[in-house]
Amino acid sequence: MSVQITIMEEIKKIENSLKRESAIKNQIENYKALLDHIGELKEDLKPLPEDVTFKDYQEWEAYVNKKIKSRNNSMRTVEKNKDIMIALEYYLEQNPEK
Repeated sequence: MSVQITIMEEIKKIENSLKRESAIKNQIENYKALLDHIGELKEDLKPLPEDVTFKDYQEWEAYVNKKIKSRNNSMRTVEKNKDIMIALEYYLEQNPEK
């Protein structure tokens, strides 16, 4: 298998990962909004909603913060993949298949 074919396959994989960028950004914003909502509920001294499976607000907040951290890690991967994509495309331009 030629290097160009391998690189083109990698580019396809990276393109697929980049398609998830918008969804990841939306998830981060949703989790941030949820944290704000949790803060409001705590501030108003409201009991946990019945459909919440966490034992208290701290556990719920910790879970949401963990999800935000995970999604931020995913965004860093997306940014890294953008750089890798540029490098791979540059390689293909500089080394056309013979």
